[in-house]
Amino acid sequence: ATSGTTAIERRIDANLSSVRAIKGLFESAPAVERDTFRTFVTPMLQRNSAVRALEWIPRVPAAARSTVEAKAVHDGFADFKITERSSEGKLRPAGDRNEYFPVYFVEPYEGNEAALGFDLGSNPDRLAALVKARDSGQLTASAQIKLVQSGKTGILLFNPVYRRGLPRNNSDLRQQNLIGFVLGVLQIDEVVNEAIESEKNSAPGSGGIDFVV
Repeated sequence: ATSGTTAIERRIDANLSSVRAIKGLFESAPAVERDTFRTFVTPMLQRNSAVRALEWIPRVPAAARSTVEAKAVHDGFADFKITERSSEGKLRPAGDRNEYFPVYFVEPYEGNEAALGFDLGSNPDRLAALVKARDSGQLTASAQIKLVQSGKTGILLFNPVYRRGLPRNNSDLRQQNLIGFVLGVLQIDEVVNEAIESEKNSAPGSGGIDFVV
């Protein structure tokens, strides 16, 4: 049982490491373009089927909304808009707010098309995780959600990214200097199943233990 638990912990750590590595990409480069993001994250996705998507969520002030939308259209997404869900669950253009946190880069794009442009700040549960990550400066998990991609239980991992070279010693400075978030979409049962299968392959006699998360 201890061996299986350790395997699950290792698998979780591997997923967290991927989200931390992408944060390093954004904090080390003056600008990260869509192609660079795709090249960087594709090997991570190929190694781990539990990660359903890796995304970049910029902080978009209301005054910059039209510019950000136009840039995405220029990048080849002709119908790109910053969106939210209506009370009926349908996507619609986001209402007026001081700032937005849209899904701007998402890999793989196939299967995640509806996520592109969605303002995570429009959902109370996701916004709570965004605020916690922003103010703490730490990688933060959302409450469990139902994943659109698979219909199964998942979580969102938010890692805040701040302007290079500027202080972030307290929550006020972090709020001022935030530029966005790296986001990992994680399917929980896949995390556990991959860990247990890996453990069985390396230690064939380790079966017979049930794990509940």
